[in-house]
Amino acid sequence: MKPLQSLLAFASLAVLFTFSQGRAYGFGPNCFPTSTATLREEVAKSEVVLFGQLQNAQKDGDNGSTELVITKAIKGGHALKDQKVARIPNYIPIPDPKNPPQFLVFGDVVDGTPQFFKGVQCNRAVLDYLKGVIATENNDRVKLMQYCFDFLENEDRTIADDAFVEFVRSSDSELNKVGLALSSDKLRKWLQDERTLPNRLPLYAFLLANTGNEKDEVLLRKLIDRLKEKNVLNDLDRILIAYTRLNPKNGWKYVCELFEHPETHFLLLNSGFKAMKYFHETQPEILTHKEVLKALSLALDRPNFTDLAVEYLRKCRCWELTEQILSLMEKKEFDLPINKRSILRYALQCPDAPAVIFVEKMRKTNPSRIAAAEEYLRSQESLSENKPRSEQR
Repeated sequence: MKPLQSLLAFASLAVLFTFSQGRAYGFGPNCFPTSTATLREEVAKSEVVLFGQLQNAQKDGDNGSTELVITKAIKGGHALKDQKVARIPNYIPIPDPKNPPQFLVFGDVVDGTPQFFKGVQCNRAVLDYLKGVIATENNDRVKLMQYCFDFLENEDRTIADDAFVEFVRSSDSELNKVGLALSSDKLRKWLQDERTLPNRLPLYAFLLANTGNEKDEVLLRKLIDRLKEKNVLNDLDRILIAYTRLNPKNGWKYVCELFEHPETHFLLLNSGFKAMKYFHETQPEILTHKEVLKALSLALDRPNFTDLAVEYLRKCRCWELTEQILSLMEKKEFDLPINKRSILRYALQCPDAPAVIFVEKMRKTNPSRIAAAEEYLRSQESLSENKPRSEQR
């Protein structure tokens, strides 16, 4: 059993929930580190869960202790043996003794004594929130999200962040299903409110796309423009996806325009690229193959994005843009090592005659570069073979 985490870790879950690098499409089951558990999960794996307020913080060098005056034993109350105060083996400052912070603490029972390993600063409202999430069946994520929805913008950051993580841990199909049952008006309000945290907006937009109308297309376009003006450009793919789902013609036209304009920031390009991948891989009925190829062709012509587009085409074994790709090898603005490597790898796997001729020519003029590209492809093939089947695409 590990001792209670340090003061930095013994704090609001809002600190833990600031990570924002998601899976390929923007957010989902891998949006947060696997070590980040929700309150529901922490309760399930802990033997003792208490809520109370701090008192009597004592510092002793680098160590110390703090007492928790127990308001409610959520779990494992029998281990307290009628104790009204629990000792936390960490010094936690109490800025205002007249208004001490309230904490939710988690622990296990060792030799009959509770030992706490994690704490979350929050207010008493967390008790009602926890009662609801604990009562929800673990295997019914749609019902869980329906319950959590009303807490997404809760004034207690711990509760709001926890509800948010329950959403981003859900699959696309679950999000689409629950989106049909949620309040569109509330989603619109949150999307238009400039106080809404930027990392919430992609989720709200994605949910709205299930029940939205033509007016919401305009709302999302204004939202994108607002975020561009504020230079909030990362992870906008879900908003672009929602925009395109509401109006495929206008939404996709906008995504393509991002690649056509040379001044478009890389982060915004990347969001457009991830939106393209989403539709190509999960909803091909929304975009035709021709429309996907158009976006990829535009991406190829951006020197700072060429390698990503070429690698994607190679992995999809799509050879329809071979001539365009090979022609980039001779253009000065594309003369970057990362672009040349991706083009060589593409050519080595492409069965078309122009690629075969290109590779043979390169074997004569630059055999070491070809050898390096072949070694990379062999290593990637080996890694793919060793992956569990569930992880192979």
